Amino acid sequence: MSIELQRFDNLGHKNDLTFVLFKGLNSKVAVEKKHLVRFCGSNSFSLNLSILGVLSLLEYIKFIKYVKGKIHVNETLFNPQKFDANNYFENQHFYNCLFNALDADGVLSILFSHRNIHFDNVSGRFFIKNHLIPFKLHSIRNLLLSLGFFNKYEANDQLIISTRFTLLFERLIEGLKYKKNLTKQDLKESLELRDKLGLEAELFVLEFENKRLKDHPFAKRIKRISDEDVCAGYDIESFSDSFSVFPNRFIEVKSYSESISFFWSRNEVEKAKSLREEYYLYLVDRSKLAEKDYKPKILQDPWSKIMKSDYWLKDTESWKIVYSGL
Repeated sequence: MSIELQRFDNLGHKNDLTFVLFKGLNSKVAVEKKHLVRFCGSNSFSLNLSILGVLSLLEYIKFIKYVKGKIHVNETLFNPQKFDANNYFENQHFYNCLFNALDADGVLSILFSHRNIHFDNVSGRFFIKNHLIPFKLHSIRNLLLSLGFFNKYEANDQLIISTRFTLLFERLIEGLKYKKNLTKQDLKESLELRDKLGLEAELFVLEFENKRLKDHPFAKRIKRISDEDVCAGYDIESFSDSFSVFPNRFIEVKSYSESISFFWSRNEVEKAKSLREEYYLYLVDRSKLAEKDYKPKILQDPWSKIMKSDYWLKDTESWKIVYSGL
C-alpha cells in the first residue's frame, strides 16, 4: 500500500465518503483542493478530521486525479450520475475498485491471506482473523468496518464478511494468488510507521501528564525514558498525584485507531507484573488526538486487569524454541 495512504488512520466513514463523492466533487468542473477541504469541513464536522484521508483514498483507487493542483473526477471509474447516493455502498462498485487497487499494489493477498480466512459451514459465512491483519492495513480494515463490509464478532476477535458481499468475496479469493505474505521492505515500512505513530502517542501522553500535574513542585522530572533505556519496560516516568515526591507512575504508551489492539512485549508484561499498582497503560486513540480535551484510556495495574480477564484476548505471535537434546 502506498506510503501516502498509510499516513492516514482515518480514511473516512460511510457518511464522509458519500458526502465527498456526491456533494463535494463535481464531475464536470475541476475544484481546488483547499476549496473542497473547506467546503466539506464546513458541512460535516467529522470531515474536518477525515477529509485528507478520504481524498488520499479516492486518489489511490483512481476516482480522482490531480491536474495542475486541481481535483478532477475520473468518470471512467466513477460517475456520480450513474449511482444512487443513498445506497451506493450497498452495491459492489466501490469495493471492486478498492480491491483492484489493493491487488495491483500487491497487498490484497496480505489483507486476505490464506492464514486469516475461515469459512463456517453451519452459518455459511466467511470470517477474518482480526489480529492477523498487518498493522499497515488497519486503516483499510477500519474503513471496511465502517462501511459494513466487515462486521465485528467480538467473542473471538474475528471479522465477519457481511452476507450482502458473500458472492463478491468468493469471487475475490478465487482470483487471489498467494505468492507472498510480507516482504522485508513491507516490514521495514510497517515498523517505521509504527515507530512514528508510537512517538506521536508518547509525546501526547507526556503533554497530558504535564497538564495533569502542572502545579506539581517536581513537574520537571516528568520525562520520556524510552530513548534512554529501551529495556525499562515503560515509556514515561511521572507522579501519581501532587503529594508524590519520587516518580511512582510508570507509563507504557500504546496507540491504536478506533478498536483497541496492541503488542505488549514480554519485558513490558514482566515490569507490569512487578510494579503492579505503580504501572499504567495509557491507550491512545490516534483518531481522536485532534479532539479538544481528549483523554486516553488509562489502566492501572494492567497485568491484573488484562491477564486475569476474559475480556482481553491474548494471542502469542511467536515462540522461543530451544533444542535441549543431546
